[in-house]
Amino acid sequence: MPEEKKMYTTQEAAGLLGMSDSNLRNLIRRGLAQPTSFGRMHMFSIEEIERLRTRPKGKSGRPAK
Repeated sequence: MPEEKKMYTTQEAAGLLGMSDSNLRNLIRRGLAQPTSFGRMHMFSIEEIERLRTRPKGKSGRPAK
């Protein structure tokens, strides 16, 4: 029998990643996060969460004057 993988909601995945769920939804919109979609609901595997956790971070914050 195939092993079932635990899937995490956007809110749960954001908590595991230490970010807000709106920030994670922005990553989805920009194509940087690839959740599995069930209708309008996005679910994340632990593999995708780990991939996002180890992704290179870009510059953030306010631009210099």
